Amino acid sequence: MSTHIPIYIAQLARPSLPTASSYVFIFVCLALIYIKLTQPNRLKQIVNTMRIEENKFDLTSGLQNMGVSFLLMQISYVLLQTIGIWILIHTEYNFMSFLSILIIVSGIYLVQFIGFYFFSSIITQENESFFRHRITHFEFFTLIYLPSFIVLTFIPYESNYLIAVLIGVCSLFSLVRSAIYLTRYISVFHNILYLCTLELVPALFFIKLVLTK
Repeated sequence: MSTHIPIYIAQLARPSLPTASSYVFIFVCLALIYIKLTQPNRLKQIVNTMRIEENKFDLTSGLQNMGVSFLLMQISYVLLQTIGIWILIHTEYNFMSFLSILIIVSGIYLVQFIGFYFFSSIITQENESFFRHRITHFEFFTLIYLPSFIVLTFIPYESNYLIAVLIGVCSLFSLVRSAIYLTRYISVFHNILYLCTLELVPALFFIKLVLTK
């Protein structure tokens, strides 16, 4: 009976809703519940970190823990990003198309993950961590994507353009905020190198992917 619940939920939404999105929404909701139970202040800390830039990011944010909660938030981001891109690209949904988008999104995520770590290593200030600063963006986007995608999915109207706008705004937010953050610690050349390789290229790749669907 329980295996039919996501399918039933999908039937309540737009006819074109991919059933896999219901499974993703359920997984992310369970992940957030687990995080809330095990680390009650973590989600609030993520939001606060996006509102106020701290001078000593790792020590003041309380987000330096890279345990299970961190892993669940990162997986949730990749899955939600995949759902968003998948809805924009495909009109007929099947597991193989979902898997192909998931592989692409996961690959770009891993490249960025390694790049963030590299750029963080060239910042010499003891208590600064660009890596943790930028990875927290993904956790923040997870909190935005989940309710937004659920609402945009279950309203009885086509809302793909709103999903595209949401993903675009989040990407622009990361680009601007990260550039401002890095300006204080690295040269203009390294900042431009970062923006081109880890922010603009992935964004342009996703735009091309959507436009050539």
